[in-house]
Amino acid sequence: MSKYNFRVECPFFLEHEDKMKKLSQSIHQSKLISRKLSKAQELTDILKNLSTCHRYDDKNEVFQSCNFILKLRSESARIVIEASEIAS
Repeated sequence: MSKYNFRVECPFFLEHEDKMKKLSQSIHQSKLISRKLSKAQELTDILKNLSTCHRYDDKNEVFQSCNFILKLRSESARIVIEASEIAS
């Protein structure tokens, strides 16, 4: 468990949070590159959907936190996807 425990109080984000956490855990725990890749691609799809939130307001702390977490998870997924392409 991370020592940082961000909580985004946005219903749209919270609706997908458990799935994103499970995908992230699966990526990190899997030994198979093909499984990591498929989970990273699945995570990327969710993140793209969330990043188009029509309620986003860059002056609102809740949305800033959401955006920060989405960027971190997107970068992690991107690295996994690129690494799997190099490995194959």
